[in-house]
Amino acid sequence: MSRRRERPVNPPFNPWRGFATVTAPPPFTFPGTTIRYFPLKADMSKLQRFCDNFLNVAPEFAVFRPLAPVVMLCVANYGRMSQATGNLGWTSQNELFFAVPVRWYQRQRDGKLRFKGFAQNAPFIYVDNESSQVEGREVFGWPKVQGWFDNVADPLTQHPMANREVLRMSTHIFDQLYRNERPQPRDLIVIEEYAPPNYSSIPVRPGSRNGPIMSLARNSIEWLDLMMQGATSMFGPLWGGPGIDDLESMVETAPAVVRSMQQMTRSISANTINLKQFRDAEDPEQICYQALTNAQVRITRIRESGLLGEGAMLRGDLSGGFRVRVHRHEALPIVETLGLEVEEDSSDSSVATLKPLVPFWQEMDLLYQKGQRLCWRTNRDYWRNDHRIARPRPDKPDYKAYNTTGSAAFQVATGPFAFPETRVRVLPLLADPEQLETFCDAYLNSGVTDQTGCLYRPYGRYVYMTVMAFDEMASATNNMGRWARTEVDFLVPVRCFENGRLTSIALISPFMYSDSDIGTTTAREVNGWPMLKA
Repeated sequence: MSRRRERPVNPPFNPWRGFATVTAPPPFTFPGTTIRYFPLKADMSKLQRFCDNFLNVAPEFAVFRPLAPVVMLCVANYGRMSQATGNLGWTSQNELFFAVPVRWYQRQRDGKLRFKGFAQNAPFIYVDNESSQVEGREVFGWPKVQGWFDNVADPLTQHPMANREVLRMSTHIFDQLYRNERPQPRDLIVIEEYAPPNYSSIPVRPGSRNGPIMSLARNSIEWLDLMMQGATSMFGPLWGGPGIDDLESMVETAPAVVRSMQQMTRSISANTINLKQFRDAEDPEQICYQALTNAQVRITRIRESGLLGEGAMLRGDLSGGFRVRVHRHEALPIVETLGLEVEEDSSDSSVATLKPLVPFWQEMDLLYQKGQRLCWRTNRDYWRNDHRIARPRPDKPDYKAYNTTGSAAFQVATGPFAFPETRVRVLPLLADPEQLETFCDAYLNSGVTDQTGCLYRPYGRYVYMTVMAFDEMASATNNMGRWARTEVDFLVPVRCFENGRLTSIALISPFMYSDSDIGTTTAREVNGWPMLKA
């Protein structure tokens, strides 16, 4: 009689630092969320390559295929975000992300692939809320990066026939990698809207893009292309799945596709697949933990919806009169990674112009539910789930490198680092000894002493506040640029005991602040430091 393998119990998250932890447990509620969707044409083969590089990392458990040659550029405004339970407040944010719709297949014990459902993955995400950035990365695995959404100029100050800028999003970017430069705030995404036609303009322009002759021809071509892409999206799962190349497999897959569509219509929810990963502190080019997660987003209410630029669509322009300008940067190859179809390139190829297809908007109430781990591994283990372990074949090496596809590529730095000419100011602060003892017990000894025999006690009565200013810096493994600038830490000296014997003296930093996006993310995800952006 076989004994059932018990699932290991995960240790609880240490909440001693309170609000300073930034992260909060789901579920989260988002009432009154407004999302604008800009579908962009993409190359199917390049989307498949993206799925293979970023999502199909554990084919023994899950395989993903692009749903259609389309990538969704979404601009969201979360007017009110809060926890569904134990809520102590709310916040808001703007967000821009590129989402790839995919078909999700699950590997069975007999090796066959079964259609699981539809999902999406967002490899490039930009938010203007720090807590959302940290929670998204560390709880669900969304590769969120900080961005800024600028106010646009009043169109009345421009020429009546000029394009109208409706959104400008920027982020910190290295202009040139590996040139010892600092990241600078640079424009990344600009969305423009063409001015409406002016039929009373003099002189008359019959060949204008908004004129009746051009609109009629463009109307016929674009509607035909739209119908063909719609057919591909609807029936693609039946003939485009992995291993589905005969009639028998198509018959087996069809009911699963229908059930998935019925479930979506009943619950109005969406699966978001993410690759959650953290670098190894000892070998930062490798992972210490990696997992495929599914964070399901449920639409609890659709308040309003409609088309964007419907006047232009009635004139035959299915783009709604919008154009998306993507600024090409070496550190953020969005167009190349997703295979986006470029309508026009700038003279120096620094800006790619993309043409959306039938953009639309929705106002909804959303519920972000608890995530699900599909499979996971550590740097010393194989891919696994709750039921089995996938051991690699002897002829296939088990690579455990950190996956740099998407916006995560240059958001987490690797060391060891050298900081010559660092200026450090130290301010000793007298502290309460009893509170320092409480801190050591709650933050360091809780759940550790019983398992390891290690015990930490405060050394002295002072907490040291340090203010550090960095100028030059270098990395021994990935010297991409000078991302460190200024940092403020609160250090607590502690004595380390092992089985009752004093072994060393150390410094613990329960509160740390940095003005560097890369520095903050690197400190949290590589070293485990509780760094906050400031």
